[in-house]
Amino acid sequence: MDSQFPSYDALPPVPEMPQGCAWAVFNQGDKKDVYGCLNKITPEVIVQAASEVKNGVSISLNWPMGAVKRPALFRKGLVHKVTSFLDTPMDVHGFDDEVEFNTQSSSQWDSLCHFHHQGQRCGYNGVRPSADDLVQNFGDEDTEQRFPTINHWHARGCLVTRGVLIDYKAYAERHKIEYSPFESQVITVADIEAIAQEQRVTFRQGDVIIIRTGFTAALEGATDEEQQEMLGTQRSVGVAQSPETVEWFWNKHFAAVAADNAGFEAVPPLVDGQNKGTPQDMLLHQTFLGLFGLPIGELWDLEALSKYCASHKRHTFLLTSSPLNDHRSDCVYEPQRRRRAADNISAAALEGLRQRLSRIEAVQRQSQPQPQPQPLPQRPQLQPRQPSAPASEPSNNNQPSPISDNQAPPQVVAIKTPSGSSNDSHSWEQICTELTRVDSPPPLLVPQSLGESVDLFKIPGRGIAHPESEATANSSIGDHDYVAPIFSEESSYEYHGPGSFLSFCSKSGIEWVSQKTGVPDFDQLATRLMADVCRWFRSQSRACPLREPEPDEATAWLYTQAYFDDTGDVVLGVVSRPWFQDRLRLHFNNSTGPGTMDDPAWYALRNTIYAYGARQLLAKQSKPQAFSDAMELGNRYFQNALSVHSDLLFLDTTRVAVQALAVMTHYTEGVSWPSLHYMLCSSAMRLAETKGLHRQPPLSANLNDTELYSRSCTWWGIYCYDRYSAIRLGRPLGTDDDSITVQLPRNLSPENSAQHETMLWGIRTAQLSSAIMRRLNKFDHRKPSIEEIASTMSELEQSLADLRASFPSYVSPGDSSPYTNVPAGINISGVLFLVFSYHISVIQVHSILVYPWNIAKLGLNAAEQTQLQTHIAESSQKCVESARLILQQLGGVTITPSTPKWLAFFFPLTALINVFIHVLQNPQAASVESDVVLMRLAAGHFSYLEYTIPELSFPLTRDLANLAQVAVRRSREKCLAPIDIVPAPDLSGVLTSMGQTTQFEDELFPTGSNIWTENWSTFLTWTDL
Repeated sequence: MDSQFPSYDALPPVPEMPQGCAWAVFNQGDKKDVYGCLNKITPEVIVQAASEVKNGVSISLNWPMGAVKRPALFRKGLVHKVTSFLDTPMDVHGFDDEVEFNTQSSSQWDSLCHFHHQGQRCGYNGVRPSADDLVQNFGDEDTEQRFPTINHWHARGCLVTRGVLIDYKAYAERHKIEYSPFESQVITVADIEAIAQEQRVTFRQGDVIIIRTGFTAALEGATDEEQQEMLGTQRSVGVAQSPETVEWFWNKHFAAVAADNAGFEAVPPLVDGQNKGTPQDMLLHQTFLGLFGLPIGELWDLEALSKYCASHKRHTFLLTSSPLNDHRSDCVYEPQRRRRAADNISAAALEGLRQRLSRIEAVQRQSQPQPQPQPLPQRPQLQPRQPSAPASEPSNNNQPSPISDNQAPPQVVAIKTPSGSSNDSHSWEQICTELTRVDSPPPLLVPQSLGESVDLFKIPGRGIAHPESEATANSSIGDHDYVAPIFSEESSYEYHGPGSFLSFCSKSGIEWVSQKTGVPDFDQLATRLMADVCRWFRSQSRACPLREPEPDEATAWLYTQAYFDDTGDVVLGVVSRPWFQDRLRLHFNNSTGPGTMDDPAWYALRNTIYAYGARQLLAKQSKPQAFSDAMELGNRYFQNALSVHSDLLFLDTTRVAVQALAVMTHYTEGVSWPSLHYMLCSSAMRLAETKGLHRQPPLSANLNDTELYSRSCTWWGIYCYDRYSAIRLGRPLGTDDDSITVQLPRNLSPENSAQHETMLWGIRTAQLSSAIMRRLNKFDHRKPSIEEIASTMSELEQSLADLRASFPSYVSPGDSSPYTNVPAGINISGVLFLVFSYHISVIQVHSILVYPWNIAKLGLNAAEQTQLQTHIAESSQKCVESARLILQQLGGVTITPSTPKWLAFFFPLTALINVFIHVLQNPQAASVESDVVLMRLAAGHFSYLEYTIPELSFPLTRDLANLAQVAVRRSREKCLAPIDIVPAPDLSGVLTSMGQTTQFEDELFPTGSNIWTENWSTFLTWTDL
């Protein structure tokens, strides 16, 4: 049967990839292939393979799981747990099994995500998954086929084809070739062809070639010490690495390859004719898996098959292999992931957990039966998800079996390498030394992210994950109190200052919440929130140098129109539409004008606008995957822009570089991209200052109105980004307001007067926020007097009142629906931003007297707090009123890839936390019921965000409402007088758009009900423990 696939030399070129990349052969239009060379197994191939069944004999190729006594690389050995049904509530005779092991300790397939092309740092078809992307969570389904993992084999009927055994060991014995499987014996293409000729085998398209070296046979039956001596050579027999080998294997059109050794190819790899290479030099792995899409089987048990084939003088057979049908089953070659602290739970911690569970059970037994409320209708798929499993947890494996029915393979876990990065350069001897060094356990590692520890907060009576100095532990309340946990220099922790929305995760905040709710585990909830948020501030994978091809001219103009018509970034006028269109026209006309083709600033700017436009257009398509498609394509264009970030800062650039960084800053404000806003904005502001954009040009510069307008819009756009970012994170401002002399932009287009007015109010709101921050920061340097506090609060309050009074008529911060009379040409999100920013400024001013940890920071004693009681009460009311008005708008928020984070996350979370604090401070207030209803509404909003973008997870947003109920319940039980709870206000208009998720029960605190309980492992909602 002639092959329908091209030869190696005829493979179509793939941009940025070396010759021999087969991606274009298997892709179908825009649909990226996930099967690779399994596509070569056509129905005709399977029919011919079925004719190999002659004698009805079935032979398993699965090597025993415990054959290697001590798996290398600190991998887990086989763990087999058997549970008797008599020990369960079933109380019947029988058993259940649980099996856990590492795939690399026995027979397995390497999927097309296992080992990437090291030069381009991407896997088959350009995929760049993180380890978390490849983790299989229970119940997940991968219908989108994002990555070429082994579970997709089921969609095409798994692997059924002809297998061909190439018995090198028997060939070497016949020809008196002496070698050890644990030396770098090289099997050449000439050897394989000679063996095939002796065995009278002719290769066909779709075959799986299986090479026997005697590797597993030598290990099987050896003692532990003997195995360690064999593996300690740090070498292995295998197929030769050479360009000729690569070409030969493709031209034979195999569907897969396999062997009984650990890596198929010889180890260490050949470099300059010598076996001295590193894992990065493993040519066959990165070519077969990353470029060809050719799966590799390793550590197969070929002894019984070899004997049968030799006795029957037939080395071809029907081969079948069926993996477990689990989401993204894979063998993952990833850098070593630091272990979660929970992996090393102490005996004391376990005993504490047992005692806590005992208390919960006791309380449940004592509780009286109570009427149950009607269950709430649930929005599909909005249940809270479990945290993503670490890479060391079980995934799936699939095992080969010739001439047999499908096997049920055991589970697998991701592989870990000893190096900190898969791209680190180490000699093979160094690495193999680590593989065999198993006499002592690996050193304890500081958790890499906040989410990987549960005891990092300095709470009295609790453990600390790493040593802290007495000076730090006993210091007075200062800045460290706002930083939440203190971490090592190697952690991924990010600073959040006093004004941050996460300030209640500080040491004082955690202690205060724990005291009010009686829930001792709030530190763990806060840790999880900090981890989730900090992960959103950093990209979770390194950028691949492979760039996305730019769109053709027609598509580029569609993206450009979408950017200028639909994005809120246009309001700030950083990029002039006529200027950009003229420049784009020049670009496609292949003009030789200065910088037209190779200018990194122009490259970054146009690719960011392509990213915007693609994200906008694709999200509007009426198909199930429109959201994810919009995110992926937009982000790939943005990666193009990000790839020249250093050039923008350090090469000779024009003002276009500043504009590019500003537009890139705004792009990352969308929920579809990690929040790199702060870093990009800092770069943009520094570069803008080097260009003098913060200063008003002298008259002698002779700049025309258009140039002055462009300079002014660019600077003030960056200024607004900087202020908003610094305020919500509690970090320093990027520049001093007193150094800014550039005037506000003058409107040059009467037809855009409404849009220009919105831009000016955005700038003025940012200026006021900056003034508030600078004024309150003065309290950090010395203890203010009562008079100074009162005076400052009064002045800032007046500034807020003046701003509110000067807003245009269509901006109404005090209304529950502030955008009902918005004139044409005004973006609704721009109005919402002004309204939300005003309320955040109110919270910014008054939280200094509302948050207990802020009051402590001011150093106020009891007498001074009494003198300020009226101010404190007024501030508390104004804070919660602004927070309520923000939460009441969430019902109308629709999440798209371009939805800004301030609307989807930051401002709503700030409002939610403020309502939560108000409830804890005033559990007897008449507004408790309506406040908790609003907190439920906010929880629904964040669940909607998680539902739309599954990579995000913020379970604490749901837990806060539960905690608030716990605090109110505690307060009621301590209060003898009846509490008058007023009915909840009519929020139907606000809640309508949230659908079934916004229907609440009539009774706020039904005793004995757990309808709102969303995390039983954290705390019991209705019981004060």
